Amino acid sequence: MHSLENVTTTAIPPWLYQGGGRTNFSNLLERIVACGLLILASPIMLMVAITLYFAQGSPVIYSGRRIGQFGQDFLIRKFRTLENGAEQRVRGQVLQARSNDVTPLGRYLRATRIDELPQLWNVAMGEMSLFGPRPIRHAFFHEHRDILPCIVERPPYKPGLIGPVQLYMPHGASQRIRYRFFRHLYLRPNVEPPNSFRLAALCGGAMARLGVSLLMHHSAPGAWLTHDRRQSYRCKTEGRVTLTRHGADGEKTVIGNVLDIDDHACTLTSVDVALSAGDVVVFEVRRKRRGLWQIRSARCRVVRVNPLNRPGTKHEVLVFFEPASDVGQYVLERYILGKTLL
Repeated sequence: MHSLENVTTTAIPPWLYQGGGRTNFSNLLERIVACGLLILASPIMLMVAITLYFAQGSPVIYSGRRIGQFGQDFLIRKFRTLENGAEQRVRGQVLQARSNDVTPLGRYLRATRIDELPQLWNVAMGEMSLFGPRPIRHAFFHEHRDILPCIVERPPYKPGLIGPVQLYMPHGASQRIRYRFFRHLYLRPNVEPPNSFRLAALCGGAMARLGVSLLMHHSAPGAWLTHDRRQSYRCKTEGRVTLTRHGADGEKTVIGNVLDIDDHACTLTSVDVALSAGDVVVFEVRRKRRGLWQIRSARCRVVRVNPLNRPGTKHEVLVFFEPASDVGQYVLERYILGKTLL
């Protein structure tokens, strides 16, 4: 693991973001695999297309120009998740997580990465690769070429369906966090050998788990609480997350254990510690990596606190919060909510 300005990212092999080292045989094999995946995914894609048509009208498929290998243009295809005309408003900026340009159904498709399935056609046509740097818009390229030299040096490489941002960045990651991530990749690459099949299996399993979790949330009896609608992503913390307060002298006070959490509220088993709107608190999550326990922290600001007067919730409160910084939002979405593939 490497740390860059309080943002921790996993070292990534250069083959993933450079796309180099591919032979004609591997390119042919990728195209064959993409054709097979297209056939397997066609029932899902058909259902998604029909649902999109009745939910938000046409067009169902979005086609946009991207910079491909050797700087040549190609048309990328994906299921439409934005309102018509959103591309002109977004231009070279990163779309914010709660942007009004994202359609209600589009939020689910983007969270599960299902909207990217039509790009298997781009892979089958040889315009993209399964793994590699994500294709970028012309507006993004011209606005950020001086800030991110890595995007200028990558035209010889074929863009990929899955890139490092899709693996390690949630959709809601801010532009500032993505800059740090890109600089980390550019300045401190890893030299691990590629293993495309293992990575593909990990991504497929992660997408399936994420999709099931989101579907279970929307149908779960506890997803709606009296007077407070919690309709965003909701995950069980399984005792891994605690809410703490850090004093000016560095002393840490445990406020309580988090039972479940989404991106703006959590259910907390509170101890006898006063908590009110405006307080700065820290979510701490314990995770085991390679046999060692690690702690990731997300600073947030309390918006309001509501007691839960339900049977069996004697010491439970509902805490509404907002991340205190971009870093806090990134840690919350990646390490606590699990909104990334890896």
